Amino acid sequence: GEWFGYLDYPSTDEPPLLHLISYHGESLTIPIDPFPENVGPLSPVYWVNDETLLMQGLIMPPVALLNVFNGTWLLERTYNLPNRYRDTGIAFSPDLSRALYIAESENEHITDYTEWDFEQQKEIWRADESLSIEPYPSLPSPGNPAWSPDSLTVAFTLNSFKDFPPGRPFNFRMYLVDAKTGELHEFRTEAEYNWA
Repeated sequence: GEWFGYLDYPSTDEPPLLHLISYHGESLTIPIDPFPENVGPLSPVYWVNDETLLMQGLIMPPVALLNVFNGTWLLERTYNLPNRYRDTGIAFSPDLSRALYIAESENEHITDYTEWDFEQQKEIWRADESLSIEPYPSLPSPGNPAWSPDSLTVAFTLNSFKDFPPGRPFNFRMYLVDAKTGELHEFRTEAEYNWA
């Protein structure tokens, strides 16, 4: 909530510039390090915290974290998520210690929502079969996840595979996961067959 930022691409041969404006009126221009892959223009998706932006490419949608004050990429967080389903988004906790993402399942027609802990290098929570979902390619933040400011819980909406009858609208349900224990709570159920 402290900064507004936007990208400026001077030319195709030059790296983009990130322009930052604070709520105090301070302005900064930060040159961005070249991205290691040719992914075309990168666009901001959301602020993870007051220093980090989640970015997404347009050609082959990678997801990457950008430190806005030095213009460097934090690639290890996005490249090392086990079984991450390609072309889908990642929801990072504000302290960057955890991530909620879609992982490939043994069943090729469904995917699993997963929470990963970077510090412990282990999976904290994975959706069971009742919450398995169809793959949603190219979404920056599947499930509309929202982390608490203290990074202890994450809320998201989910339309499970079993709740999606042919020819009917999505039936989203809302869940809350304790980021430390992986305990899952369904704290609200939407009305039947509605769009969330």
